[in-house]
Amino acid sequence: MKRFAGIGADQIRWNGIDVLFIFSLHYSLQFLFQIVPLSLGRSLLLHLLEPGSPGLVSVLTFWIEKGLESPDSIPPVLPLYFGGVAAGVLTLELALVVVLQFSESPPAALGWRSFPAWKTVLAILLMFMAFQAPLFLITYGWDWLLVRFGHQPELQEQVQIFKEALEGRDLALLGVLAAGAVLVAPLVEELLFRGILYGFLRKRLGMAWGGALSSLAFSGVHTNLAALAPIFALGWLLCLIYEWRGSLFDAILFHAVFNSATLLWTAFWCGGP
Repeated sequence: MKRFAGIGADQIRWNGIDVLFIFSLHYSLQFLFQIVPLSLGRSLLLHLLEPGSPGLVSVLTFWIEKGLESPDSIPPVLPLYFGGVAAGVLTLELALVVVLQFSESPPAALGWRSFPAWKTVLAILLMFMAFQAPLFLITYGWDWLLVRFGHQPELQEQVQIFKEALEGRDLALLGVLAAGAVLVAPLVEELLFRGILYGFLRKRLGMAWGGALSSLAFSGVHTNLAALAPIFALGWLLCLIYEWRGSLFDAILFHAVFNSATLLWTAFWCGGP
């Protein structure tokens, strides 16, 4: 294994129009689902939960129904969250078509290379533990600065929803939130922000500016001022991991571990069961 593989930016052939199209599509889908009347989202979810219904959701029918006492107990946020996941999966598929077929870029240009070997997995876990100290300093330093300027830091919306689901013992919502945070979000966000956006910026502006701008965009879309600096630091580290191995799967793994740790921290230190 090379000590520093690089991302193969010379193989990237997608342009700014492609990047703009993919990001506009993804966030437009999320926005459109959020403004759909909640009753429609609830009705759609109930339809998907009917026995024999097609699609991926039917696989989840059993455990979701176990966690719901009745149709009326479906949490209001659940249909919206399913919509966000669906938007992410659809964007993932379309993004691969755009960057790999329309732009005629090879899969390696997107970091679609080998899965992490066990030694790399161990190295990523060690890197995650080493990241905790600087992350702690960045988080509390940023919180201190915000308080000094009169802003009270708040939890991210997704973390707050997860905390409330823990307090309410809502197993169905907990399962959906965990699956989205640990499986869907790392895959979709790494494809968008490291694979596509960072790769595009890296080729044109270099590693430093590419990492800074893509990490700023990554932290900005989380729409939480208190999380801006910590997520910016996380984005930079994910860029370095991508450069280190040249495989997007390594960044996806680190992202999944980070989100898993965040959920566990919420469960054990924020009033969970």
